[in-house]
Amino acid sequence: MSNGNTISQRDLLTAIAATDDCSVAQLVVRSGRSGFAIETTCERLEERGLITGSGPMVRRRYRLTEAGRDYLEQGAHRAIASDAMTEDDFRRYLHPQTQAARALAWGQIRRLRQFTVQELIGSVELIYPASAKACECYLYALVRGGIVRKAGHAGRRPHQTAGCGPAIYRLPDDADPGPLPVLWKSQPDIYLDRNSGRIFAAAKPRPVPPSRANRRRIDSPTPHQPGA
Repeated sequence: MSNGNTISQRDLLTAIAATDDCSVAQLVVRSGRSGFAIETTCERLEERGLITGSGPMVRRRYRLTEAGRDYLEQGAHRAIASDAMTEDDFRRYLHPQTQAARALAWGQIRRLRQFTVQELIGSVELIYPASAKACECYLYALVRGGIVRKAGHAGRRPHQTAGCGPAIYRLPDDADPGPLPVLWKSQPDIYLDRNSGRIFAAAKPRPVPPSRANRRRIDSPTPHQPGA
């Protein structure tokens, strides 16, 4: 753990394991980390199927899944050279529904070619209603890896009076990237293109999804001083 704004997934799993059913507030006290850091890391752990949560976000309680307990029992992360990783290494600890949602998202990306986040999420939610977050994270990962690119913005929506419309994403060229979904492992941030057999690292820094950016604390403006 480096500062109050971050907490490693392993450290948070250890904190959750200390109590079978714990809240964000308990984890803040137990870890000494901020509520934002706890919530953000819990989202990633849920996506990987290592913990399960119940209740609304403000009162959400977490517990380890069987996969999470197995993960802790195995000790420290295995050090695996990227060129020696297999498909199993990329799929390990990933919930089956998350895998299926990512595969569906990949198929939709190939079919749509150009789309907004909501268009992609909407097509996946028709089959996997609870997988919007997994679909969104997968799209941002593909953007970081250079597999999908941002191609500007759509026009303003009817109710918009300022700003741009939703961002548009697209495959970078007319070539079909192949039917097999690109596998992504969040730690480290690497990819396996099963169509070409290529393993590569993320090309761009992690973007902050809008849903998380909006939850960041906003400092109060400096009070106006008379005569200033």
